[in-house]
Amino acid sequence: MKYGQTYQQAATVELQEETNLCEKPNFLGKFVVNEEPDRMIVAVYNIISDKKITLDPTEAYNGNYYSLDEAERHIRVNNTTHWLPQSWEIVKNTFAH
Repeated sequence: MKYGQTYQQAATVELQEETNLCEKPNFLGKFVVNEEPDRMIVAVYNIISDKKITLDPTEAYNGNYYSLDEAERHIRVNNTTHWLPQSWEIVKNTFAH
């Protein structure tokens, strides 16, 4: 995120850089991480698109599609960043309704 950028602007730029999608991400929520080695604010977004994703290999080396149940299981049993479970709770609560 660059100085003066909003979360929305940063999410839009990152989405395009990493996936070549020009979509407007939908804000789902944010939270503060104050746990070594990270001190940051995590903003969670989603998009729904039928466009083809093209990963930029300098930005992302891999991508997978998961159902909500598969994502839940993956986060529970795999080693992930320590802030991903809290991000997942925001996503899960958004789509549980």
